[in-house]
Amino acid sequence: MSTIFDDLAACDCLLFGSPLYFDNVSAQAKLFMDRCNCFRPVDFAGTNPEHHFIKRITRKRPGAMVFVGGEGGWYEGARRSVAGWFKWLEVVNEGMLIFHSQDDNRKGEVAENEQVLTEARELGRHLAGKLVTDYAG
Repeated sequence: MSTIFDDLAACDCLLFGSPLYFDNVSAQAKLFMDRCNCFRPVDFAGTNPEHHFIKRITRKRPGAMVFVGGEGGWYEGARRSVAGWFKWLEVVNEGMLIFHSQDDNRKGEVAENEQVLTEARELGRHLAGKLVTDYAG
């Protein structure tokens, strides 16, 4: 995991995606998020009285969420979980893409949905633009 942590800390932009189960990210995604607790260890020494945790990542960077779920899905639980995790990692949420699957058993269904593909391209362009204008240097 340490290599993954190093890459995560060094990334310029974070695009985080997950299928949704029971109104939240998958168990694997949640486990990964939970293991990132090391990025803000508890400040037992009271080094900074304004915070109870030490920030190991201080550089802000853009990010976005991508969720896939059923057509009647509720996405707020997943959005809140990932938004809190983004704050922990100093990632500024720049957008969210949701794909409502019409058939949970059909592989590749999103490839036929031009609207979602267009939204994905727009989100990618938005993130690229943010990297140049707001996060360069």
